[in-house]
Amino acid sequence: MKQSNWDVIIVGAGPTGGRAATHLASLGHSVLMLEEHSEIGRPFQCAGLVTPKALHEVGLYDTVLEEIDGARIHGPGGSLVPVGTDGKLRTYVVCRKKFDQGVVQQAMESGASLWLNSQPRSAETTPEGVTLKIESNGEEMDLKCKLLIGCDGAHSWTRRYFKMGRPKEMMIGFQAEVLGYKGTDRWLEMFSGSEIAPAIESFWSRPNTNSVTSKSRWNYPCKKARSDFRTTQWQEC
Repeated sequence: MKQSNWDVIIVGAGPTGGRAATHLASLGHSVLMLEEHSEIGRPFQCAGLVTPKALHEVGLYDTVLEEIDGARIHGPGGSLVPVGTDGKLRTYVVCRKKFDQGVVQQAMESGASLWLNSQPRSAETTPEGVTLKIESNGEEMDLKCKLLIGCDGAHSWTRRYFKMGRPKEMMIGFQAEVLGYKGTDRWLEMFSGSEIAPAIESFWSRPNTNSVTSKSRWNYPCKKARSDFRTTQWQEC
Protein backbone atom coordinates (compact mmCIF):
# COMPACT_ATOMS: atom_id res chain seq x y z
CA MET A 1 0.00 0.00 0.00
CA LYS A 2 1.37 3.39 -1.00
CA GLN A 3 2.20 5.99 1.62
CA SER A 4 -0.53 8.64 1.94
CA ASN A 5 0.96 11.18 4.38
CA TRP A 6 3.94 13.31 3.36
CA ASP A 7 5.73 16.37 4.60
CA VAL A 8 6.02 17.75 1.06
CA ILE A 9 4.38 16.85 -2.25
CA ILE A 10 5.86 18.36 -5.40
CA VAL A 11 3.77 18.44 -8.57
CA GLY A 12 6.16 18.04 -11.51
CA ALA A 13 9.42 16.10 -11.65
CA GLY A 14 11.44 18.31 -13.95
CA PRO A 15 14.71 20.06 -12.99
CA THR A 16 12.98 22.50 -10.62
CA GLY A 17 10.88 19.86 -8.92
CA GLY A 18 13.83 17.49 -8.70
CA ARG A 19 16.14 20.11 -7.22
CA ALA A 20 13.55 21.23 -4.66
CA ALA A 21 13.03 17.59 -3.69
CA THR A 22 16.78 17.10 -3.24
CA HIS A 23 17.10 20.03 -0.84
CA LEU A 24 14.03 19.13 1.20
CA ALA A 25 14.76 15.40 1.39
CA SER A 26 18.34 16.17 2.44
CA LEU A 27 16.90 18.04 5.43
CA GLY A 28 15.05 14.92 6.52
CA HIS A 29 11.58 15.68 5.16
CA SER A 30 9.46 13.01 3.50
CA VAL A 31 9.06 14.18 -0.09
CA LEU A 32 6.94 12.86 -2.96
CA MET A 33 7.33 13.98 -6.58
CA LEU A 34 4.30 13.50 -8.84
CA GLU A 35 5.05 13.26 -12.56
CA GLU A 36 2.22 13.02 -15.07
CA HIS A 37 4.31 11.34 -17.78
CA SER A 38 5.61 7.78 -17.87
CA GLU A 39 9.24 8.88 -18.31
CA ILE A 40 11.37 11.68 -16.92
CA GLY A 41 12.66 14.10 -19.57
CA ARG A 42 10.00 13.38 -22.19
CA PRO A 43 8.43 15.14 -23.94
CA PHE A 44 10.97 17.95 -24.45
CA GLN A 45 9.95 21.19 -22.75
CA CYS A 46 12.69 23.49 -24.06
CA ALA A 47 15.96 23.49 -25.96
CA GLY A 48 18.14 22.89 -22.90
CA LEU A 49 20.16 26.03 -22.18
CA VAL A 50 21.61 25.88 -18.65
CA THR A 51 23.75 28.58 -17.00
CA PRO A 52 27.19 27.70 -15.61
CA LYS A 53 25.96 28.47 -12.08
CA ALA A 54 23.02 26.08 -12.41
CA LEU A 55 25.15 23.31 -13.89
CA HIS A 56 27.72 23.73 -11.13
CA GLU A 57 24.90 23.34 -8.61
CA VAL A 58 23.92 19.90 -9.89
CA GLY A 59 27.30 18.80 -11.30
CA LEU A 60 25.79 17.00 -14.32
CA TYR A 61 28.57 17.86 -16.75
CA ASP A 62 28.15 14.54 -18.56
CA THR A 63 24.87 15.89 -19.98
CA VAL A 64 26.57 18.81 -21.79
CA LEU A 65 26.30 18.80 -25.58
CA GLU A 66 27.81 22.22 -26.33
CA GLU A 67 29.35 25.26 -24.66
CA ILE A 68 27.99 28.64 -25.76
CA ASP A 69 29.81 31.99 -25.65
CA GLY A 70 26.93 34.18 -26.79
CA ALA A 71 24.31 34.94 -29.43
CA ARG A 72 24.49 36.54 -32.86
CA ILE A 73 21.25 38.47 -33.46
CA HIS A 74 20.38 38.96 -37.13
CA GLY A 75 17.94 41.79 -37.82
CA PRO A 76 15.42 41.77 -40.70
CA GLY A 77 17.43 44.45 -42.53
CA GLY A 78 20.67 42.44 -42.48
CA SER A 79 22.13 43.98 -39.31
CA LEU A 80 24.10 41.76 -36.93
CA VAL A 81 24.42 42.36 -33.20
CA PRO A 82 26.65 39.95 -31.24
CA VAL A 83 25.95 39.56 -27.53
CA GLY A 84 28.82 37.85 -25.73
CA THR A 85 32.57 37.37 -26.04
CA ASP A 86 34.57 34.71 -27.88
CA GLY A 87 36.13 32.29 -25.42
CA LYS A 88 34.03 33.46 -22.46
CA LEU A 89 31.53 30.77 -21.53
CA ARG A 90 28.01 32.13 -21.18
CA THR A 91 25.82 29.02 -21.07
CA TYR A 92 25.68 25.28 -21.76
CA VAL A 93 23.47 23.27 -24.07
CA VAL A 94 22.48 20.03 -22.32
CA CYS A 95 20.59 16.93 -23.33
CA ARG A 96 17.31 17.64 -21.58
CA LYS A 97 16.40 13.99 -21.11
CA LYS A 98 19.69 13.10 -19.42
CA PHE A 99 19.75 16.36 -17.46
CA ASP A 100 16.21 15.99 -16.13
CA GLN A 101 16.78 12.34 -15.25
CA GLY A 102 20.03 13.22 -13.49
CA VAL A 103 18.43 15.90 -11.31
CA VAL A 104 15.53 13.63 -10.35
CA GLN A 105 17.92 10.76 -9.62
CA GLN A 106 19.78 13.03 -7.19
CA ALA A 107 16.48 13.72 -5.43
CA MET A 108 15.74 10.02 -5.09
CA GLU A 109 19.24 9.33 -3.78
CA SER A 110 18.58 12.01 -1.15
CA GLY A 111 15.46 10.14 -0.02
CA ALA A 112 12.64 11.58 -2.13
CA SER A 113 10.05 9.32 -3.78
CA LEU A 114 8.83 9.50 -7.38
CA TRP A 115 5.46 8.40 -8.75
CA LEU A 116 5.18 8.37 -12.54
CA ASN A 117 1.87 8.51 -14.43
CA SER A 118 0.50 10.52 -11.51
CA GLN A 119 -1.28 13.86 -11.44
CA PRO A 120 -3.49 15.82 -9.05
CA ARG A 121 -7.22 16.14 -9.65
CA SER A 122 -8.34 18.33 -6.75
CA ALA A 123 -6.98 19.83 -3.56
CA GLU A 124 -8.21 21.42 -0.36
CA THR A 125 -6.23 23.47 2.12
CA THR A 126 -6.67 22.75 5.82
CA PRO A 127 -5.09 24.17 8.99
CA GLU A 128 -2.70 21.20 8.94
CA GLY A 129 -1.71 21.51 5.27
CA VAL A 130 -3.22 20.24 2.01
CA THR A 131 -5.45 17.28 1.19
CA LEU A 132 -4.86 16.18 -2.37
CA LYS A 133 -6.84 13.82 -4.59
CA ILE A 134 -4.66 12.32 -7.31
CA GLU A 135 -4.83 9.77 -10.08
CA SER A 136 -1.84 7.39 -10.19
CA ASN A 137 -1.67 4.75 -12.92
CA GLY A 138 -5.43 4.91 -13.29
CA GLU A 139 -6.13 4.61 -9.57
CA GLU A 140 -7.56 7.46 -7.49
CA MET A 141 -5.90 8.17 -4.16
CA ASP A 142 -6.17 10.69 -1.32
CA LEU A 143 -2.92 12.18 -0.04
CA LYS A 144 -2.08 14.64 2.70
CA CYS A 145 0.92 16.92 3.02
CA LYS A 146 2.09 19.86 5.08
CA LEU A 147 3.39 21.67 2.01
CA LEU A 148 2.37 21.46 -1.66
CA ILE A 149 4.79 22.82 -4.25
CA GLY A 150 3.88 23.38 -7.89
CA CYS A 151 6.80 22.79 -10.28
CA ASP A 152 4.57 21.84 -13.17
CA GLY A 153 5.59 24.31 -15.84
CA ALA A 154 3.91 26.93 -17.97
CA HIS A 155 0.53 25.17 -17.95
CA SER A 156 0.75 24.55 -14.21
CA TRP A 157 -2.22 22.70 -12.71
CA THR A 158 -1.22 24.08 -9.31
CA ARG A 159 -1.35 27.68 -10.50
CA ARG A 160 -4.67 27.23 -12.27
CA TYR A 161 -6.36 25.24 -9.50
CA PHE A 162 -5.47 27.71 -6.77
CA LYS A 163 -6.22 30.71 -9.04
CA MET A 164 -2.76 32.19 -8.71
CA GLY A 165 -3.00 34.30 -11.85
CA ARG A 166 -1.67 33.58 -15.30
CA PRO A 167 1.44 34.49 -17.34
CA LYS A 168 1.21 37.86 -19.07
CA GLU A 169 2.55 36.28 -22.24
CA MET A 170 3.15 32.70 -23.29
CA MET A 171 5.25 31.77 -26.33
CA ILE A 172 4.32 28.58 -28.13
CA GLY A 173 6.78 27.08 -30.58
CA PHE A 174 8.26 24.00 -32.16
CA GLN A 175 11.73 22.58 -32.61
CA ALA A 176 13.46 20.84 -35.50
CA GLU A 177 16.88 19.34 -36.08
CA VAL A 178 18.38 20.54 -39.37
CA LEU A 179 21.14 18.74 -41.26
CA GLY A 180 23.65 20.59 -43.42
CA TYR A 181 23.33 23.97 -41.69
CA LYS A 182 26.59 25.29 -40.26
CA GLY A 183 26.45 28.27 -37.96
CA THR A 184 29.24 29.78 -35.88
CA ASP A 185 30.84 27.44 -33.36
CA ARG A 186 29.95 28.21 -29.72
CA TRP A 187 27.39 30.84 -30.75
CA LEU A 188 23.61 30.84 -30.99
CA GLU A 189 22.18 32.33 -34.17
CA MET A 190 18.98 34.37 -33.77
CA PHE A 191 16.99 35.59 -36.78
CA SER A 192 14.01 37.95 -36.83
CA GLY A 193 11.67 39.32 -39.44
CA SER A 194 8.57 38.10 -41.27
CA GLU A 195 10.46 37.68 -44.56
CA ILE A 196 12.88 35.08 -43.23
CA ALA A 197 10.32 33.36 -41.01
CA PRO A 198 6.80 33.99 -42.41
CA ALA A 199 3.99 33.75 -39.84
CA ILE A 200 6.58 33.11 -37.13
CA GLU A 201 8.59 36.36 -37.14
CA SER A 202 11.63 34.92 -35.40
CA PHE A 203 13.65 31.76 -34.87
CA TRP A 204 16.96 30.82 -33.37
CA SER A 205 19.39 28.00 -33.88
CA ARG A 206 21.99 26.41 -31.67
CA PRO A 207 24.90 24.18 -32.67
CA ASN A 208 24.54 20.45 -32.09
CA THR A 209 27.83 19.01 -33.23
CA ASN A 210 27.87 15.64 -31.46
CA SER A 211 27.58 14.07 -34.91
CA VAL A 212 29.78 13.59 -37.97
CA THR A 213 27.20 15.48 -40.02
CA SER A 214 26.87 19.23 -39.60
CA LYS A 215 23.70 19.70 -37.61
CA SER A 216 21.81 22.49 -35.90
CA ARG A 217 18.71 22.56 -33.75
CA TRP A 218 16.29 25.27 -34.77
CA ASN A 219 13.65 26.63 -32.41
CA TYR A 220 10.69 28.54 -33.78
CA PRO A 221 8.72 30.59 -31.23
CA CYS A 222 5.26 31.43 -32.52
CA LYS A 223 3.19 34.37 -31.32
CA LYS A 224 0.02 32.32 -31.62
CA ALA A 225 -0.62 28.62 -31.70
CA ARG A 226 -1.53 27.41 -35.17
CA SER A 227 -3.23 24.15 -36.05
CA ASP A 228 -0.79 23.44 -38.91
CA PHE A 229 2.27 23.45 -36.65
CA ARG A 230 3.46 20.02 -35.55
CA THR A 231 6.19 19.08 -33.05
CA THR A 232 8.40 16.17 -34.07
CA GLN A 233 10.39 14.14 -31.57
CA TRP A 234 13.91 13.65 -32.83
CA GLN A 235 16.63 11.15 -32.03
CA GLU A 236 18.14 10.70 -28.58
CA CYS A 237 20.74 13.25 -27.48
